[in-house]
Amino acid sequence: MGVYKTLPFAIALVMGSIPLALADTEKANRLKTVKVTATAETTAYTPESVTLGKTGQSLKEIPQSVSVVTRQKLDDQNISNLADAMKFATGVSVQKFDGAGFFNSFNARGYAPDTFQLDGINLQYNANMADTDLVVFERVEIQRGAAGLFQGSGEPGVTVNMVRKRALATTKIQGMASAGSWDSYRLEADATGALSESSNLRGRLVAAVDDRDSYLNGINGNKQVVYGTLEYDFDKATTLSIGGTYQKIDSVIDQGLPAYADGSLINVPRSTTIIADWNSLDMETADVFGEVEHFFTNGGQFKFTVRHSARERIYDGARANSAVATDGKINIANVYFPTDLEDTSADVFVNLPIEFGGHTHELTFGADYRTSDNETPYSRYTYSPASGTSNVFDHNNDTPKPTLVTIPNSYGNNTETNQEGVYARGKFQVAERWHVLLGGRLSWWDSEQTRTDTGAVISPKYKEDEQFTPYAALMFDVTDAIALYASYSDIFKPQSNLTKDQQQLDPRTGAQYELGVKGEFLNGRINTHAAIYRLQDENRALPDPEDNQFSIAAGKVRSEGFETEISGELTANWQITAGYAYTTTEYLRAIATQTGQSYAPFTPKHNANLWSKYSFHDGLLRGFYIGGGLRAVSDFYNGSNTLKFSAPGYTTVSLLTGYAFDDHWKLALNIENALDKKYYEKVSGASRQNFYGAPLNASLSLRGSF
Repeated sequence: MGVYKTLPFAIALVMGSIPLALADTEKANRLKTVKVTATAETTAYTPESVTLGKTGQSLKEIPQSVSVVTRQKLDDQNISNLADAMKFATGVSVQKFDGAGFFNSFNARGYAPDTFQLDGINLQYNANMADTDLVVFERVEIQRGAAGLFQGSGEPGVTVNMVRKRALATTKIQGMASAGSWDSYRLEADATGALSESSNLRGRLVAAVDDRDSYLNGINGNKQVVYGTLEYDFDKATTLSIGGTYQKIDSVIDQGLPAYADGSLINVPRSTTIIADWNSLDMETADVFGEVEHFFTNGGQFKFTVRHSARERIYDGARANSAVATDGKINIANVYFPTDLEDTSADVFVNLPIEFGGHTHELTFGADYRTSDNETPYSRYTYSPASGTSNVFDHNNDTPKPTLVTIPNSYGNNTETNQEGVYARGKFQVAERWHVLLGGRLSWWDSEQTRTDTGAVISPKYKEDEQFTPYAALMFDVTDAIALYASYSDIFKPQSNLTKDQQQLDPRTGAQYELGVKGEFLNGRINTHAAIYRLQDENRALPDPEDNQFSIAAGKVRSEGFETEISGELTANWQITAGYAYTTTEYLRAIATQTGQSYAPFTPKHNANLWSKYSFHDGLLRGFYIGGGLRAVSDFYNGSNTLKFSAPGYTTVSLLTGYAFDDHWKLALNIENALDKKYYEKVSGASRQNFYGAPLNASLSLRGSF
């Protein structure tokens, strides 16, 4: 059955629940008050529930590896961007693409994501676009491993769900002002409360301004973000939410340092940049959403969400473009890269409890849709002159801006990607302590590239129809606090390569097998987790041995490892998060020079993190709090077995001290890289994209809450 037959049927099936839900509203109000308005934010390092699996569930109920960065932890570490938050997530390493830190990628289990989620809605992830400032969000949920059931196509390593702040019925006003190293200044404001006497209409408005220079020569940036949302309760069971976010960044682009041709990294001051004074990076993001949520009398849930996101970026500047010669000489490239990206997504699902055999089971079924337009017109432009030379040990940023020229008879590209899917999942309690989870998804995916000027097709549309993605898990409750699990998850990734018969290759498939144990202690205030996994990525394109102009779907890579984590409240005044990941990756079937080598050598084999905070509640130190943490990774590299750009492992230390004057005001000092460790945090290749980590730096922040 084609998508145009199946998808409307699925949507109609789900939407058909709405009249039943609304008909039950009066009865729901008589029998049970279902609170659907948001409650005050948690002050803990572990959440009561997460929404990665559509419905709210505890970490112990999810048979995969999940980490959460809560609002309290973000505030304690004074973190405002996703990259810094991800650095303290178990098994995640961050890949910087810009010295100012405004766009980055990250990877887990050897893979970087190409999709991320906002409130559970899938959007295209593009490392060349800025992440939304974290002032907008209540928490960041990170699931490692394949997540194709609710995502559809994508990479199998990690899924990130950013959960926005909701409007509250209780009036709350918060503010923050901070100042830090390198003339870094930031202001935040956050106000929420009821807008009607009955509190059935609520609103929230959040804004931030961030202005900073850098330890890097010539680098600075200014960011402004505003977010607003309204929530309206039609009754005690049905809520409409609407809102939007706007963010603007004006910055200076830095594409990192070059290296020697033999793989050696250069030893220069950490402040060194290879840029021109006219370098710039301008980015704008606009995001709007609407959501309807209804709770049934039996505890079931209906939810429909639609979201549109538009992102624009203009990257303009000079960058290194060659290996470093023995005398320090390098080539310089002048580049101009405008990019526009638009995403529209919709998701609708119903979750229903079912009583059978003396146990309560749970069924979730729904449908989703996503379309993405990525316009890249930069192939139409060049600079005159387009290149030059410099010396990495004596680079002069003060160079005149060349002339931007439109290339005759050139055109830009627009890539449109569409995905539709239907999914279902069941959670069944098959015995007193045994639970079985079964699920599946059918996806329809297509992509086409056209000219931006005429719309003419550049490359033929390639597509995947009725791609099935299975999911299964088994859980055993050892006690009320401890659960064992085994899970299988799957995902697919389309490929545009052609066979010698001019047929599109089958998609890659990422299949993950995971065994783990989860614990939930002290009434949910502490969560623990340990797991081993094996992830196999098959059907990867390889050159056809009979004609290397074409491809065969025969490649295979493997990622496997061990992860463990603890998060939460050890005592009433002691919070902690700690994690460790051991990761290995390998080409199992590849070209001769790759087979047996590491597939993702930029992923450290060992990755550990710790953050803890202790508050004094009585005695002479009452009101004071102290904290600290560390990040430690083993050595990593980029390149091949014959040419490695390697960086040694490193450990950095973070410190915190603060004082709460009363229930409303607190002052905190955060210190990063307290031991002033000099290290490379990313290595890429000879031409550029090699970055030092930031030196010792500090910030002082004052927070108020009323």
